[in-house]
Amino acid sequence: MNINVNELKSLYIFDWLDLNTITSIIENSKVRGYNEWDRIIREWDSWAKEAYIIISWIVDVYIENKFLKKLWEWNIFWEYALIRDENRTATVIADTKVSCIILDLNSLIKIASDDIKLNKIMLSRINENIEKKLWVFKEYDF
Repeated sequence: MNINVNELKSLYIFDWLDLNTITSIIENSKVRGYNEWDRIIREWDSWAKEAYIIISWIVDVYIENKFLKKLWEWNIFWEYALIRDENRTATVIADTKVSCIILDLNSLIKIASDDIKLNKIMLSRINENIEKKLWVFKEYDF
């Protein structure tokens, strides 16, 4: 599957990175497919070691078994749980056949640790988003 690096650059977690860095992140990631009704994330799972970028189709998000919202292509979810090592706060189920880029914590750490400037920028950006409460579910305050 071809991944559009320019589409990724438009995501808020990548918009400040150059295309070579984004390409490196993708090369150190994997793409995983899910079938309709597959549970991608289970609420309260404690293994928050991956974040997901939807590259095709749609997922449904539930909190306490109540539908919250749909996420579409190029939406990202669980990046904060990944970085902050938190339990999952919602369940995500494939609405259709879905493909996602899987961002592994170790790959992101490796890429950031190879470049001190990138590391500082990444940490600053994450803290800024956390302080602003820019969660993936902006209208739902955790």
